[in-house]
Amino acid sequence: MNKQRIITAAISLLILSGCTKDFQSSNWGDSMEKVKLSESKQEWISSDSPDGSQSAIYYEGQVENLPAVIFFAFSNDELVWGRYVFLEQHTDHAKYYSDCTVINNALQKKLGSVDVQYVFSADTHKQTPEQWGESIYQGDLLVQTDWENNRSEVMHVIFGEIGGVSHAVEYQSIQAGN
Repeated sequence: MNKQRIITAAISLLILSGCTKDFQSSNWGDSMEKVKLSESKQEWISSDSPDGSQSAIYYEGQVENLPAVIFFAFSNDELVWGRYVFLEQHTDHAKYYSDCTVINNALQKKLGSVDVQYVFSADTHKQTPEQWGESIYQGDLLVQTDWENNRSEVMHVIFGEIGGVSHAVEYQSIQAGN
């Protein structure tokens, strides 16, 4: 019985100490080198601001089985935000809303349930959810979901524009904004 209490206390301590990661396998404030070591991807592409105070690294990978570019941004060699930019372009436009739903469900499982915001610029398909992928593609529907906890703000957004559909999830350190 005493062993059970020790194990329970140890698990509780790990949970309370913030063993969850802020983005991918990294925490806000991690150095670029630490982020690179924590990720299994080795084909990094990098860029720096002219003064060297801000930089980003990224690679192509998969998020929920969707192809994506995975970005890590740093300020003074501290991780301050991360972003998934989804690359899938569909000829069957209904798949855009399906992709959006897959990512929203995964985020809600990880971050908790929130209301999804649907912003229609035209009422054409507003009452027919099976047409919302087409509405996204046409630029008539923006879908956005936001989460916030004590360390991060997370925004998932998908919308159409000239030349295609933009679909991304951004994680941002709350402290970096202060």
